[in-house]
Amino acid sequence: MFIHNYIFRTTGMICLVLLFSFSTAIAGTRKHDSCDKMIHLSEEAEMQMGGAMYTGSLPKKSEENESMSGMKMTEKKEGMKMSGKMHDMKMDHKDHDGMKMDHKDHDGMKMAHMDHESKLGGVFFMAPNKMHHLEATYSRECGFQLYLYNAFTRPINVNRFLAFLKVTGEVDGEEDELTFFLEPNKSQTSLQNDLEANLSSSFEIELHLKFSESEEVELFNFSVDKQGKIM
Repeated sequence: MFIHNYIFRTTGMICLVLLFSFSTAIAGTRKHDSCDKMIHLSEEAEMQMGGAMYTGSLPKKSEENESMSGMKMTEKKEGMKMSGKMHDMKMDHKDHDGMKMDHKDHDGMKMAHMDHESKLGGVFFMAPNKMHHLEATYSRECGFQLYLYNAFTRPINVNRFLAFLKVTGEVDGEEDELTFFLEPNKSQTSLQNDLEANLSSSFEIELHLKFSESEEVELFNFSVDKQGKIM
């Protein structure tokens, strides 16, 4: 599982969207409501860092993080897939998760990025922007579902995020690459697509995700094995 801090300009994103909308892009709709998880969205979560109503200062990338822009992230770097607990990790005041913060902002961020556990049994990431977390799940019944969390790993509304998938695998016995747009579910707790395209039992997924706070588009890579498990 790899993640790349992949950067596009806004104009590039628009061009891609236009291109795919006239080519092989496929928008999926949920087949049944049973695929929607019971997730509670709250105004409090939206007011914290990463939420739509947050008005505080934003994280500033250190020189080290700037130099890693566009590079594949490795162990204990920003954008890595998270596994296991980080509750006991000790961090310096100014280097909390690689962020530079004013003293007044530090108190409100004490519990940020301390919970990197998967909530729904999917693949969990801390986003490179230091403001969000995301979790992706997949099943043949429900397709691909993406959940967004704030800096405190609390679920947030997904309606301000844009995303599409590039899926590579066998379709009807031939290698192919398809593009799928992700759409919010009715409760706006996830972005999703059924991925109904006669895909083979295993395939690769590139998630292109634009966070509303940035003009950059981030790339996250996933694999689905023959048993239908996402990794």
